[in-house]
Amino acid sequence: MRELVLFVATRVSEIAKAAGVADGTIYLYWGTATQTLDASGEALLAAGGHPPYRRQAVAVGKKFLCGRERTSLPNLEFVGFRFPRQSVLYTIGVASGSLVVGLWYEVRGSGSITHASATLGTGALFQATATTWATASGAPTVHETGLDRDWQANPFAVLAEYLTDEAFGLGLPPSALVTASWSAAAAAARARSGSLYISPLLTKAEDSRAFVQRVLDHVDGWSRWTADGKIEAGLWAHAESPPAWTSANTVDYHDLVEPADLDPTSWQETTNVTVVTYSDRARSYKARPARVSNAWNRQSTGGLPRIRTLDRPYILRADQALAVAAEDAKLSGQPYHEGNLVVRAEKAEGILPGSLFRLTHDSIGLSIACRCVGKSLPAPPSGTVTLRYQTERGLSAIPYVATTPQGVADAPLPPARITDLEVLQIPPSLGDGSDFSLVVLAGRADPLTSRFDLWFRQADATDFYPLAGIPNFAVAGVVDATFAPFEDLNGDPIDDDAAEAVRVAITAGTPALDLDRVDDVQTDDAIEDAAFLLFLVRASDPTQYEILTIKSATLVSGRTFDLVVRRARYGTQQGGDGAYSFAAGDRAWLIYRRLLVPIGSEHFAALATAGETAHFRIVPATAYQTADVADVYDAGTNPGGLTTELDFDFADPFAPTIEWTAIQQRPDPLTAWADITDFDVDFDPSTEFRLVANLRDATGDLATADLQATAGNLSRTIFAGAVSGAYGEVETVFTLPEGDWDLAMKATDASGRVTAAALTPVGGGAAVALRVRPSGWGVCANPVIRVTSTSGGKPLIRNVTLSCSTAGATIYYQITNWGGSPGPTWTNFAGGTFIVAGSKRLHAYAAAAGLVDSAVVRRDF
Repeated sequence: MRELVLFVATRVSEIAKAAGVADGTIYLYWGTATQTLDASGEALLAAGGHPPYRRQAVAVGKKFLCGRERTSLPNLEFVGFRFPRQSVLYTIGVASGSLVVGLWYEVRGSGSITHASATLGTGALFQATATTWATASGAPTVHETGLDRDWQANPFAVLAEYLTDEAFGLGLPPSALVTASWSAAAAAARARSGSLYISPLLTKAEDSRAFVQRVLDHVDGWSRWTADGKIEAGLWAHAESPPAWTSANTVDYHDLVEPADLDPTSWQETTNVTVVTYSDRARSYKARPARVSNAWNRQSTGGLPRIRTLDRPYILRADQALAVAAEDAKLSGQPYHEGNLVVRAEKAEGILPGSLFRLTHDSIGLSIACRCVGKSLPAPPSGTVTLRYQTERGLSAIPYVATTPQGVADAPLPPARITDLEVLQIPPSLGDGSDFSLVVLAGRADPLTSRFDLWFRQADATDFYPLAGIPNFAVAGVVDATFAPFEDLNGDPIDDDAAEAVRVAITAGTPALDLDRVDDVQTDDAIEDAAFLLFLVRASDPTQYEILTIKSATLVSGRTFDLVVRRARYGTQQGGDGAYSFAAGDRAWLIYRRLLVPIGSEHFAALATAGETAHFRIVPATAYQTADVADVYDAGTNPGGLTTELDFDFADPFAPTIEWTAIQQRPDPLTAWADITDFDVDFDPSTEFRLVANLRDATGDLATADLQATAGNLSRTIFAGAVSGAYGEVETVFTLPEGDWDLAMKATDASGRVTAAALTPVGGGAAVALRVRPSGWGVCANPVIRVTSTSGGKPLIRNVTLSCSTAGATIYYQITNWGGSPGPTWTNFAGGTFIVAGSKRLHAYAAAAGLVDSAVVRRDF
């Protein structure tokens, strides 16, 4: 579970050379399950009488001369990594298309696979750089290893190996672990791998309970015995809504058979500084502290530091240690209580160690979530059990709800349907840098509605799946007066002018808690960091919007504010040319940048490229109830539905754009350039061509441009070079040999977005070709392959048509596998369209009476 790195001090090598001895040699003995000692590299071990150590690695140094009176090698360190070997988790192969980019996988079975153009045989480990893999030979399967991108391990995979390993663990049979429980816990840990994956290191024999408890302490998890002697495991909830409370997991004071044994803590017993000691991989795994203060607690308790120290040697990442310290500082800064509850056995039948339950007391209005950390069953016939508990501080706030005589909570108020929302495709710089990210800006009218879930449907036309949970709402409003671009004295648009403001009217019904955010004081640091954002969106066209930073807010009347702003943030350059103005009635959304939740999906890029539609459902939730995703609002058939369904048409407003501004020719260098307006004429091979293209990028990060000419199977690079900024002009002069040449420009920005544009007449139109033919050239023109439409998901279905500029020509085509060569059988193209589905190669040529057949052109799909 740690990488193998070898560090050898330079001084050792220098001493060896000074003594006239070759550099020292290190033999690495890998210790496989079937390891034997060979007579070469492991001769030293064999001569020393060592057995063939299996499943243990050994390093042997030979001729390492370190100087006089030295008894050890200086500065020599080995660090290894491995993945947990167990048969409880990851026993089912991962289907192609379901790999998680960044995680490590193992090839099992017989044969080999291909992934990212590499062929991998049985036993190979690979890190997923894409979601798909394919069988290369035999019948291989791909399995998760439990390692993330930098080799940290899933804690439940670690424990599963420790409990079942016969050589270095307890040797329990895998059937002793409840697979469903462990799989659910492992899946939950993987969803939070950045904070929960760890790198355990065992260097000596120790008590099994101590090791298991230490791993669970790292991740705040639990394990327990079942009634039939098996082991279950799980994670405590963090930053989540509580479960649904029922009579089975609610304990009221009326259920107690003895007075409650409570041990509450006071504010003076809380702490306000948490120090996590971890093993810093960036500092040769030295123990280092990560310290976080709880300023709120320090202010509430007088400011004196009270430090809590956590030993977390299995954490190697500084950011993870800081995150653990921050969460613990928040929780340990709150008072809590713990104790014992003696209740009737049948009442607590469903409450087990590791369960959450609710403790209520109607007379004092108490309603809290508790962790069951232990359960004692006295000898029969007592009929009671003792629950040991602690207050659960990792959940969302829980409003008090009175219990009925049967112990079941009265029905809580349902969440309110979210009706005011906007889906926007944001610049990469505002999200995590990835392309095709969305944000959902939603306003709420009900303060009890605390979050909403975004469900997505694409490949499966009958079902939705949860894509993101969004715990934050924006403040919704409308522009109250025309807001034109700022201009300088020359009438040119500028980004910022502190003397002017945009007037925004906040939507009626906005909860007071949300409204208070509008006039929060913005410091200079917050302004520079774009902490508080304003989205202005055209009501007539939501794809036209601008992101602004709020500098100050002044209440004008009622709920109307004058917002002094900085314009054109994150590459939304007022429409790219300073032309955006906003009229009364255009939408306004205010939100702190830290509350934005960028949303991505593997499907978004394909949808944006194809210009297709995504289907979403917005499911509201309160702290204790979530609406049904299937309860979709419909004014006619289901007016009481709480779930909102919407479609979003993808585009790519942040991709580079290409515009042809000049297409010219001249027969020789002494002749003036002439515009080409007729592309159905032939040009002599001596003709010079001149092309000019304008490249633009809304986010101002143009990177490269590439102009290619193709004629059949021939290809020629006309231009390839770097461009930069928001605007670039490519001008190139060239000649072409005989052939019908198709030209296409590709522009790439720094985020990897690529735009391709075939040569079209200046001003737009269908793609055209340059026909270069000497006088009397008798060759049929090359056919042109065009895609008229696409549909479907996997495989993608394309309607294709063929054309030829030679009058009376007949076109023949053939479809092969991707990368294949044509065979002897060709199909006569009779007009219209035909289908090409999936990854295929299309070949075509044209023939006409009295002319030589054209070249065979091809296109890969």
